[in-house]
Amino acid sequence: MATVQFRPNNSWTSTLDAFYTKAKEYDTANQLEIHLGDYNGGYDRLNVTDVVVNGNGSFVSGTAHNVYPLVRGMYNRRDDSIKALGWNNEFTFGDVRVVADLSWSKAERDELNLENNLQLLPAPMLDSVTLNFAGGNFPQFTPGRDYSDFSKLYLTNTIYGSGYGKTPHVDDELKGVKLAATFRCRKASAGSPTSTSA
Repeated sequence: MATVQFRPNNSWTSTLDAFYTKAKEYDTANQLEIHLGDYNGGYDRLNVTDVVVNGNGSFVSGTAHNVYPLVRGMYNRRDDSIKALGWNNEFTFGDVRVVADLSWSKAERDELNLENNLQLLPAPMLDSVTLNFAGGNFPQFTPGRDYSDFSKLYLTNTIYGSGYGKTPHVDDELKGVKLAATFRCRKASAGSPTSTSA
């Protein structure tokens, strides 16, 4: 941010403001998704065994069979920039003060959003997952298969699709002009005429 002011005399003051900022943000996320709504691509029905239910009828723990977990990778990148200029001029002519102001600002954003869905192949690689919602900590689940080896995970048309990619771009521009004048009225002195006629 910078400001430059020029005042060659008592009747004119000119001020120029400039602002610029730039920011970048990167986010990545990896997750394992398990569908417990009896859908695995139509290969087999969901079967839950060793079910434990608490006193109010809520599911606490158990083992879900015939699920087809999905490994999802997400990447988001965002580049932002803001530019702004302002030019203000003040003029004084006797009892008249004139203000002329010009302003311009522009914000730009470029984003890259990627989502990749991977599964074990050849399909179907159904699994049995132990679920545990007991205790005051985060829910825990333990899959029967190993999903940490990326060489066995394939980007393909999974039961949830293969993912997506988006590249949104945003421009927001604002321009402004202001012109204002103020007049100072002098009070009439005692005994002087309050009105004149031509």
